[in-house]
Amino acid sequence: MTFNILKIIDKDHYRENLNEYTRKAFFKLPVMDKPKILNVRCGTGVPTLELARISDGKNISPRHRSGGAELL
Repeated sequence: MTFNILKIIDKDHYRENLNEYTRKAFFKLPVMDKPKILNVRCGTGVPTLELARISDGKNISPRHRSGGAELL
């Protein structure tokens, strides 16, 4: 696969399919009231956004970069 083809692929579509496992892992944790979710900024924020959605938590990010996670 060439680099140009990789740029066209919607990687977030595939990441969103993994949210099922993010939810399963989260619900195995003890109940938390408005948890702080650390986004280490190694991707586009799909898992972070899902965790914030299901937990009513707060997103914490060590650095600023344009992308979806700033919406929190």
